[in-house]
Amino acid sequence: MKGATRTVRTLALALCVLLCCALAGCGAPETASSPFSALSFSLEINDAREPISCFWQGDGSCVVFLPSCARMDRLSVNLPKKSDATLGGTALTDGMTCGAFRIGTDYELAFGNKTVSLCFMQAENVPALYVHTQSGDMEFVHAQKTNKEPARLLLVTADGEVAYESAGMDSIRGRGNSTWSKAKKPYNLYLRQSADLLGMGEANDWVLLANAFDETNLRNRVIFDFAKRVTGDPRIAPDTAFTDVWLNGEYAGLYLLTEKVQIAENRLDIDPDSMLFSWVKTARNDSFFALNSTSSVEIESPKKISAERQKELQTYLLSWQDALSSDGEWQKYIDVESFVHKYLIEEAFLNSDLYNSQYFYIEPNGKMTAGPCWDYDLTLGVCWRNTWSTPNCFSAQNKLDENETWYSELWKKDAFRARALELFRTQYLPLLTELADGGIEREAQAIAASSGMNALRWNELFGGRTSEQAVTEMTQFFKRRIAFLRSAWIDGTQYCTLTLRHPVKYEYISVPPGTVCTEFPQPQGLDLPEKTVWLRADTGEPFDPQSVIDEDVTLVLPRQPKPISRRTILMIGAITAMAAMVVATVLLDWLRRRKKRK
Repeated sequence: MKGATRTVRTLALALCVLLCCALAGCGAPETASSPFSALSFSLEINDAREPISCFWQGDGSCVVFLPSCARMDRLSVNLPKKSDATLGGTALTDGMTCGAFRIGTDYELAFGNKTVSLCFMQAENVPALYVHTQSGDMEFVHAQKTNKEPARLLLVTADGEVAYESAGMDSIRGRGNSTWSKAKKPYNLYLRQSADLLGMGEANDWVLLANAFDETNLRNRVIFDFAKRVTGDPRIAPDTAFTDVWLNGEYAGLYLLTEKVQIAENRLDIDPDSMLFSWVKTARNDSFFALNSTSSVEIESPKKISAERQKELQTYLLSWQDALSSDGEWQKYIDVESFVHKYLIEEAFLNSDLYNSQYFYIEPNGKMTAGPCWDYDLTLGVCWRNTWSTPNCFSAQNKLDENETWYSELWKKDAFRARALELFRTQYLPLLTELADGGIEREAQAIAASSGMNALRWNELFGGRTSEQAVTEMTQFFKRRIAFLRSAWIDGTQYCTLTLRHPVKYEYISVPPGTVCTEFPQPQGLDLPEKTVWLRADTGEPFDPQSVIDEDVTLVLPRQPKPISRRTILMIGAITAMAAMVVATVLLDWLRRRKKRK
């Protein structure tokens, strides 16, 4: 009986341990050691040697990613002295140069009787940034977004000129919100001494945008540049430069080095006593207040703001909202022209992340100005679910959730709407058409080699699609988007609106009257159960996707039971196992005492 008791206790305890380990995320697969892992390379740059690690793909093949400035005769092998390795039949020795090898050629790499494929890939036209953290890895930085670590930086142009080198130690830390959850992470760089990076003006704080949602790597860059061109205002968007990044010798991909949105010389160059704030879904710092039940204002500058100034801003914005939602003097609160431009940029490029990262500022004794532009990786067909998106819709001029937005309220104003339509016809449409008819392709060609390296490095993010395929899809979507806006705003084509209300947000599809909606999203694309159907909000009846649309229709989803998360399931399992162990122990002890009494 004692043996049985111990067995039950042991099994129950083991089950609890296994469940708790799973709950904590334990049990990650281990990678087997390989003789090939001993191989790496060094590139001679500015009388120093930058390490370059091998990137091992899922099929076991190896890629060596090289910067634009690399020359094969300046690339050398790092290998333990006694390693017996050959590349393409040539014996490898520690310190030998790679001048005999060529870019883009597949070589057989052999260690003893084991062989794999190795290829050198090289960027073109793009500077390279080398980051070396004090610890020698990114473990601390990646453990938590707020972890800042000292680092040495070296920025080299595509021609091999040193554009920046750390004087002492700079710093790196994580940044972003949804993008921080991706494997390819964005970063903030903090320079110990202010420096001009690639002609963008001297500053201490810089941003490395990962563009982890955007296979083209182009959306932020293209839209920032377009905004500056169409408005003629360099303050409307940050300056940027594409940069290939190596973190402690490991290729991290193609990034967009950009200015940080902040009030400063060479940045948002306005009165230092101005208020810079953002309209966000969820506040990320302590200086914020709610606009309504689904959005807030987060104060970016000044960093240390008095309660009086915060209250002053809150009163100003709530008064502006009251005037906007009524027949009040809404124009006296804002720089109308800046809001018209910002609305047109959000609408033209179909920003699905419209309710986040919308910046505004108020200079002393001035009106509220819309801008600078920021965060456009979720545009032109890329959305949160990344399952479907239609160019045939209006987004910024409509509600995004249960509350009206500033843009949706502004669109109801005759003066605002008339100015937006005039600007679209005279300024936006020509430049948008020019961008779609060749501007995007020229930008894509300039970074094609780096985009190819990035797509290979982050294959799991992009599902194996090439950057060329992604650029083609984006351009086609963009052309359809322009055609739709032209038809509605210039040709006067009338549309019915199909409004889709689901737990994430409201979405819209514009459908010509008397037609069937051909781009109807199935609920299964929203990760809902297989048999889920859309319901008409007015009748509660299921909506037939093949029905002819003759009027505006609002669709809703049936109430869904809250899904039970994997973590909750594991917690329930652990608690159940513990309870079973207690019950089994008590029962066996009772049986043992009963046997003694007999």
